Amino acid sequence: MKGKVRVFEVDHPDTQRAKIEKVKKIFGSLPDDVVYVPIDLDKRRLNEGLFK
Repeated sequence: MKGKVRVFEVDHPDTQRAKIEKVKKIFGSLPDDVVYVPIDLDKRRLNEGLFK
């Protein structure tokens, strides 16, 4: 299934930064099929981050 599905990983910028560091440490790089969307949902709406 790799390469056939694009995944959007949405999280608070600080949390997402920590996740990205862990993924890089474990796998060496980020997967090509994941789009990281940092967004603080207390300040912005989800669609503002996804359609940026």
